[in-house]
Amino acid sequence: MPEHNDPTSDDFVCVATLDSPTEAHLLKGVLEAVHLTPHLADEHMVRNYSLLSPALGGVRVLVPASEAAAAHRAIAEFEAGDYRLEDEDEDEAKPAR
Repeated sequence: MPEHNDPTSDDFVCVATLDSPTEAHLLKGVLEAVHLTPHLADEHMVRNYSLLSPALGGVRVLVPASEAAAAHRAIAEFEAGDYRLEDEDEDEAKPAR
């Protein structure tokens, strides 16, 4: 049996734990945008029984072990704001009179 953190295994590893299913879906979308294959665990339990979220540990974002390093990089880039859309200049945002 492969080690738990073996990058050559096909086992899923947790790369993030979030309290909100909405935030978990947002992060799943970020990971899918960089061509990874994330899955959510305990999403439905947390959504339906939100008081159980602390006992369950929240919604877990899982990826195959072989994608864990890339997922951690993508999450760090997302949290650093690398995927943020640029704001429009104030002059362009003002309506013409």
